[in-house]
Amino acid sequence: MQRGVSAILLLGGAALLATWLVSPASSAPQHPAASDMPRTESSTAPANANVQELRTRLDRIAPYAPATRDPFSFGARPSPSAAPAPATTQVAAPAPPALAVPRLVAIVVDTRTDGAPRRAVFADGDDVKIIGVGGKAGALTVARIDAETVTLSDDSTGAQVDLTVR
Repeated sequence: MQRGVSAILLLGGAALLATWLVSPASSAPQHPAASDMPRTESSTAPANANVQELRTRLDRIAPYAPATRDPFSFGARPSPSAAPAPATTQVAAPAPPALAVPRLVAIVVDTRTDGAPRRAVFADGDDVKIIGVGGKAGALTVARIDAETVTLSDDSTGAQVDLTVR
């Protein structure tokens, strides 16, 4: 039995080796030479005419209208004023600069003193400031601190902003 298996393996290996020796070195298809290809110059004329017709059609297409909606906001309804307004020659006056209001983080109460003054805690990234009434938070002055709100006032314009802890 073992001789039979050995004989089958030997014959199979010999057949595989013979197949490998007989097969061509490259299995890639051979391309015909350029001189063997028939020339059909008359068949390119209709294609060139079609290409020229498509180019003229592209020149006649009007450019796209400006977008009337925001594709990056989902579910928002366009406002009635979303339609593009006609161009005017008047230049609008520049808007006054917005107040740089710091972010109110907390209101703390100092219980060590008799009057128990409150202080506001403002944060700007890693920068944390604890400011009492009359202190400066950027360009704004802390005018009043209540249990839940802090009132900031701008000394130059007199504008006041109320902040609440969230």
